Amino acid sequence: MRINESLFLFLNNLAGKFPIFDTLVIFSAEYLLFWLIAGATVFLLLKKENSLKRILILFISISVAWGISQIINTLYPSPRPFLILDGINLLFEHGGYDSFPSGNTTIAFALAAGLFYYNKPVAWLFVLGALLVGISRIIAGVHWPFDILGGLILGGIVSAAIYSLYQKFHQKPTPQEPQE
Repeated sequence: MRINESLFLFLNNLAGKFPIFDTLVIFSAEYLLFWLIAGATVFLLLKKENSLKRILILFISISVAWGISQIINTLYPSPRPFLILDGINLLFEHGGYDSFPSGNTTIAFALAAGLFYYNKPVAWLFVLGALLVGISRIIAGVHWPFDILGGLILGGIVSAAIYSLYQKFHQKPTPQEPQE
């Protein structure tokens, strides 16, 4: 827990010094995820070929990842930093007790990982966006670094699993050789 707390304190110490920076952190921590989801949806709609199917797979990945994160929150109680540390820079009020894994970060990384199956260069932009969401939530004082790491891993694994299942059940059958 020491590295988790030390990294949290280092990043959270960046908050509260510059109002413009704090505003960007709050935007990234609370609202950027919605812009990422909207951007991915528009991107996939513009691809035209199988766009609705791709959007559906992506939203299934996001939903399953978020659902699993909520189950983990319940089974593995982990208080948020502002509930157990004094003197931190809390940039916005946040409800909820459990913080592991970060639901916002789980969704952001499930989204980014899902886009890798359709367009790697665009997906890397979404990875940067997901990192910004996660790091901003640490700076804002609402998550530990390990919460963000947990969201990154969970979102990536679930997205890969959903895509693999889709591929397995929607492969075109291979032609059989005629029997003599």
